[in-house]
Amino acid sequence: MEAGVAPVPWTPRTTFWWVLGGLLLAIIVPSLLVAPFDPDLESDGALLAAQAMFDGLLLFVALGVASDWKFKPLGRALTLLGLRPFRLNAIWIMLGTLVAYYLAAGLFASLVLEPEQEDIGGELGVGNPSIAIAIAAVVMIALFAPISEELFFRGFLFAGVRSRWSLWPAAIASGLIFGLVHAPTGITTVVPLAALGIALCWLYDRTGSLWPCVIAHMINNGLALAVVS
Repeated sequence: MEAGVAPVPWTPRTTFWWVLGGLLLAIIVPSLLVAPFDPDLESDGALLAAQAMFDGLLLFVALGVASDWKFKPLGRALTLLGLRPFRLNAIWIMLGTLVAYYLAAGLFASLVLEPEQEDIGGELGVGNPSIAIAIAAVVMIALFAPISEELFFRGFLFAGVRSRWSLWPAAIASGLIFGLVHAPTGITTVVPLAALGIALCWLYDRTGSLWPCVIAHMINNGLALAVVS
């Protein structure tokens, strides 16, 4: 597999409009659908359902644009979004990227500002007495969210701007949006999460496949769950 993000048919302008529309859709729709059952989103089940719809709508928009809103064949859309084979050395590059990110994040926390983030796992029900909700929360955080967010933020957003922009402007723009989307979980996490987004953009460009980014995102979320458990 050759390195570099494969060309995509959507332009940077189309990308930014659909990113804006997709994020508005993902923010508004879950609240409207869950509100009749839990207006204040206080229960683990309500929060979990809202998060599932949020990530599902991001995935819907990415697949919609990539398939020209035909949703078939999905194989071509997923390939355009970066789910392509990768060489084995991509695993080492992925691990090196994660280590470099954790070192940089550690230095940022020690020398600049220690990020404070809400316990997302706890809020979504990882420690819920209901085994079904607890398992669903783990699957959501460690599996579904990394897949949907990588397809949207790297496979769709980054690839869309990378088609016309050079690597670092495209990576910084998409990384900042990725960080800002997570601001509600803790404003001080925007910088380190934006840095993670930029690192994952570089990883995608370096390996030519989105799979290493998905795996790295899963590892990061899994470690976050393990640390707070």
